[in-house]
Amino acid sequence: AEEKKVLVLAKGSLTGGSTAWAQGGIAAVLDAGDTFEDHIRDTMVAGAGLNDRDTVEFVIERAPHAIDRLIELGVPFNKESGALHLTREGGHSHRRILHAGDISGQEIMRALIDACQAHDNITLLENYQAVDLISSRRLDWDGPNRCLGAFPLLLAKLVPSAVLTTDHAAAAGCIKIQHCPFHVISTFRFRTYSNTAHLDQMPVSFAVCGQVTGKREDGIRCNT
Repeated sequence: AEEKKVLVLAKGSLTGGSTAWAQGGIAAVLDAGDTFEDHIRDTMVAGAGLNDRDTVEFVIERAPHAIDRLIELGVPFNKESGALHLTREGGHSHRRILHAGDISGQEIMRALIDACQAHDNITLLENYQAVDLISSRRLDWDGPNRCLGAFPLLLAKLVPSAVLTTDHAAAAGCIKIQHCPFHVISTFRFRTYSNTAHLDQMPVSFAVCGQVTGKREDGIRCNT
């Protein structure tokens, strides 16, 4: 965006999707006793070795800078005695999880939207979806295939559905643009959904805690 014009399409509102519902934190090597090597090892173990190591290294080694940038943009990560408060969760061997209360996703999203709206080269459009990409190959241009633009579709309204998940309705998994010549979809097994929802009366449902779903107690099994 510092050199080019950027257009961001949102299928619904800018604050839609599942990001605002993310209560968990974000991981980065910030503790004095932690290392990139430890974080990479923890991530590879948690992914059963299926992770793309180059991607893991790329993300982890740049995470501290990304955290600094988020703080600069106004994300209020929790602090303790003036320093960032780090916790240890899941498969992490060190304290490296930052939180913004229990609304980390909401605070990160707010800060990023504010920054984009204030940037002269970034345009945000709500209720649009990219249907296809415009490539030089499709226009029979000579030279390497390049992406020249996209075909956007204005969504007049979203039709509600009865999918039993607590993911936002706009998080519909529209991953692949048909016949996209630029992207390769891989490791789709890592696509996850949020908690199981208990459906009582549409359109209202409530989430069943992840500690309950999938856990066997007294011969009762709850499946997501």
